[in-house]
Amino acid sequence: MRTRRPPRIRVKPPTRHKRFTLFGDEGKLLRSVLIGVGAAALLLILIVASRPEPQLMSSAEIQNVKARGILRVGVRDGIPGFSDNGDGLEAALARALGARMLPGIPGSAAVKLVSVTSFTAGARLDDATIDVALALLEKDASTKYLYSDAYFSEPARFLMPEGKENEPIYNLTVGCIQAAPWMGSSSGDKLPSAGQKLLTAYVTAHHGDGVQIKTFASYDDMLTALQSGSIGAAVMTDIYIAKYRESYAFSVSPAALGSVSYAMACTTDSPAYAQLFNLMLAEMKENGSLAALYEEYGLAVPE
Repeated sequence: MRTRRPPRIRVKPPTRHKRFTLFGDEGKLLRSVLIGVGAAALLLILIVASRPEPQLMSSAEIQNVKARGILRVGVRDGIPGFSDNGDGLEAALARALGARMLPGIPGSAAVKLVSVTSFTAGARLDDATIDVALALLEKDASTKYLYSDAYFSEPARFLMPEGKENEPIYNLTVGCIQAAPWMGSSSGDKLPSAGQKLLTAYVTAHHGDGVQIKTFASYDDMLTALQSGSIGAAVMTDIYIAKYRESYAFSVSPAALGSVSYAMACTTDSPAYAQLFNLMLAEMKENGSLAALYEEYGLAVPE
């Protein structure tokens, strides 16, 4: 009897795992994946490293504020709506900037408001009595200092003797405030004030109207000259019109002149102050908190 052979059992060869390699065609997919992951990681690193605020917060000037524990801000006191007994737009912006630099210090304790005038703000910046000035300083008034973006702007208008607001600006001597002595150029040249620049542009555009310019060191001197008839008109912005309306008699001409913008000022060796303020201001414009401050302090929203 013939013996049957047992059936053959086929043994499968062991599965060969795909070899991972970075070379040749086999490594093409892996190379693409690794390059993509590396690029994403590098982008994340660059985003974090290039964020402006962390860089600014580590700057020497802001580190000095942190070490001192208080930000010193020069403000014009006695200006309703801007800084009046520690209340107003400029005082609020000063406190917001202090909170930004010193987040661990509660409330207004991070800021010291230092009273300055248009004539002393530059000196207080120069001698480091204050770190920054939020004091109705005209944007880019002097090349000796750095300025932030404008946080407020307002129209400049012609003032006329009482009852003569509709008379033309013709054959008149028109007064304006001259720039404070410290608002010069870095080379020492005297620069015009914003009102003087606007008035000069108006005279140039109306060169046949016989308008002459006279500058004054103070609003009181200029308004006294207007009341006495020594000048036929004067140039002032809405802030100062409101401030002096009760003390002097005048009318406001409907003739348009232009606008004046105000910005924070700091010394040229402290750029981080202006840059951080600009970041804060951009956020406040975006989220509506700046407009809310205008409304809170009864200020017209700049056009």
